[in-house]
Amino acid sequence: MEERVIFTDGENVIAKFNPYHDRLGRFTTSGGAASFTYSPGKSKAHDNAIAREKERTKAQDEANKPGRRELNLDQDAIRRLNGNSMFDSGNVLAADAKRTVEAYDKEFSEKPEWTKEQKEFAAKRRDEYVALVEEAYNDQIRRRADNPSWAVTGRSGYDFKRHEKKMNAEMRSSQEYQEKMQRFKENTKKGLESRTPDDQQIARWRQGKWKHGETVSADDPLATKKLQAKLDYLSENQAQMKAANAYYRKNGTMKGFEGFSEKTNANIDAQMKDLQNRGYTSQRQPFASYSLTNNNAQIKATQQRLKEVGQIKERANSANSGSGSSSGSAQSFAGGTVVRNAENNRLQIVFDGKPSDAVRAQLKANGFKWAPSQGAWQRQLTSNAERALERMMQE
Repeated sequence: MEERVIFTDGENVIAKFNPYHDRLGRFTTSGGAASFTYSPGKSKAHDNAIAREKERTKAQDEANKPGRRELNLDQDAIRRLNGNSMFDSGNVLAADAKRTVEAYDKEFSEKPEWTKEQKEFAAKRRDEYVALVEEAYNDQIRRRADNPSWAVTGRSGYDFKRHEKKMNAEMRSSQEYQEKMQRFKENTKKGLESRTPDDQQIARWRQGKWKHGETVSADDPLATKKLQAKLDYLSENQAQMKAANAYYRKNGTMKGFEGFSEKTNANIDAQMKDLQNRGYTSQRQPFASYSLTNNNAQIKATQQRLKEVGQIKERANSANSGSGSSSGSAQSFAGGTVVRNAENNRLQIVFDGKPSDAVRAQLKANGFKWAPSQGAWQRQLTSNAERALERMMQE
């Protein structure tokens, strides 16, 4: 263990000891021998030294906890970039990196309902994200520092082609890192969701607490239950809006309507009175026709999605029973194999060799992406994916 000075007489070291001691309270000197036995309360200097040491180790332990990683950028590269640019570009990128981490912290701030597993997962992912941001911005800062503009160096003897080539490489690298960070955040959301107790996940959809644009993936084990919970919420909401409109048309007030709380009824009455005072006499019911139309459209879309998920799971089960494998069925063609991977919910195309540029362009145009971890071109296993595959095979 590292030894530490605890107090001196102004010129000479009085005592050195390891802050950790045995059950008898003995400390270790620089020579490794027990120099004295510490008794709490007998030496104020020793008491203060130990209190300070405990605070230091506590602070160190806190700093080393998952989720506490600090952003560590290449300061030398930042200084070089500042010197090679007209607007302190190094400092600008460093500030942008800091904002990127702050935005992540805000998006994935700890929620009161999180379980212990979710908190540990979020802390670990936060450190990994900071490391990714470091890697991305250090890469960009170093590339720019090594590629100064002619406006700084002067035009004489400047290699414009080399500069352009390096700029293009930097832009490609920056785009790749941006995509990595976006995928990282998406996977973090999925990871947190998957670690939420099943009843809480379903309850969130049952209560209409999904986020704008949020969808239910077919490979989610709870997909059917979530979609059914969403459908139940939307259906009840539709019925409630219709009942509220009928009640208001009959009574001219929401007072006494049992579908809402007294406070909600009073708020609706106040809103309707305000609309009438401002001349909106055509609004004769609390919920406009477009609200009912939009909600009904969501009901139909959810019903369709529920049907699609059921068909996907049915195809997956059929593929499993036909192939005798949990991964799905395989279909050979000249030059490769098509795999319907039920476990990952992906339609995959595995080629015997690297496909030509034309084939790769065709794959991308039909929504397939290269997955290095799978060694395959793939997209989500849906009816649209099957139709896209059929078109490519015909072509």
